[in-house]
Order: sequence, then structure tokens, then C-alpha cells
Amino acid sequence: MSQSELQPQASKLLVANLVARVVTLASLVVSITIMKTNNEVYEVDSRKFFINYQEVVSFILATGVGAAFGATVDLKRRLDSSGNHSEHKSKFDDFFNVAYISAGFLLIGFFSSGVSSVISSLSLAKKG
Repeated sequence: MSQSELQPQASKLLVANLVARVVTLASLVVSITIMKTNNEVYEVDSRKFFINYQEVVSFILATGVGAAFGATVDLKRRLDSSGNHSEHKSKFDDFFNVAYISAGFLLIGFFSSGVSSVISSLSLAKKG
């Protein structure tokens, strides 16, 4: 293939990438705005229940941590048991080490979100 035949494909890919990033950024802005402004207080049996969306984010992060660590452990165990990928084993080990690092960052995010949620709830309890 000549260079001119590859050019339209590359420009379509760049446009698709740009559109995806714009949509992601827009949904992020909308999600953050909703989470900041849409904390609801319900009164049931003379008790106030505060729906804090930080807790939802904490549970999503916890699910991500479990899935990331679980998948990494299972895939690494499967690679070690197969044994016939010795020429690529070091590359796979590097990949799994990076997966452990990213799962660790998810774990840190989960703990940070949990602490923020507890502080937010205590602050709300002092106000009410």
C-alpha cells in the first residue's frame, strides 16, 4: 500500500479518537456536576438518610480493585502453569507487574474515597 492509501485511514482514526475523548470529557463533567449538586436527603421514620454518591464511587472502586487483582493473579497463574511461553515469559511478567501497580492505585483510590466519604458523613451529621 502506498502512503496516500494509508492517509485517509489514519485521519479517520484520529477523528474517532478525538470524538471519543470529547464525549468522555463531557460525560465526566456532567457526572461530577450531578454528584456535586444532587446529594439528596430523605426523611423516613423521623430519621434523615443521606444518599452520598461518594459511597457509590467507593463501591465501584472496590469492585475494580477486586477484579484487577483477581484477573492478574489468575492470568499469571495460568501463564505459569502453561509453561510453553518461555520466550515471552519476561514480557508477560512485566505486564502483570504493571497490572499489580495499577490495581494498587485503584486500592489507594478506594481507601481515599472511603476516608472522604466518612469525613463527609461526619460533617453532615454535625450539621443536622
